[in-house]
Amino acid sequence: MPRTVAVKNLICGIDPGKSGAISFLDEKGKVVLATKMPEGEKAIAAFFRLHRSSIDYAVIEKLQPFLLTSKVSMFKLGTNYGMLLGILAAYGIRYAAIRPVVWMTALSCRTGGDKNVTKTKAQARWKKTKVTHAIADSLLIAEFARKFRGKTFEV
Repeated sequence: MPRTVAVKNLICGIDPGKSGAISFLDEKGKVVLATKMPEGEKAIAAFFRLHRSSIDYAVIEKLQPFLLTSKVSMFKLGTNYGMLLGILAAYGIRYAAIRPVVWMTALSCRTGGDKNVTKTKAQARWKKTKVTHAIADSLLIAEFARKFRGKTFEV
């Protein structure tokens, strides 16, 4: 079971990908928690149930199925994405779904398929946090949510 976060008004970034992750930032952008996505539907639901009262707002990376190469990948990602949207809605967590190109452009970290771009950007932003490929995108999605909350973007 993941550790409990006692801080309120957290911004949540969710990378629903194959090696997805969830990150929480406080209002000043400090990393409160950054973790790989829990394994399985029940574990993911339990994670959000545990933390729902701490989350003020969440941004989830919007599914881009046309970018996937296999039907198996598309099905798995679609299942995870839909489940996450359902969990956020069920627990009353306010959220937005944002296309990758939107948050990456806003944070000047378009990858062109190179995951090192977002890892390097996240590590430069949070020097005291050990940023891995697994958590880099979720951290940056949370930062996007924190910096641009309330602004209108083409989603």
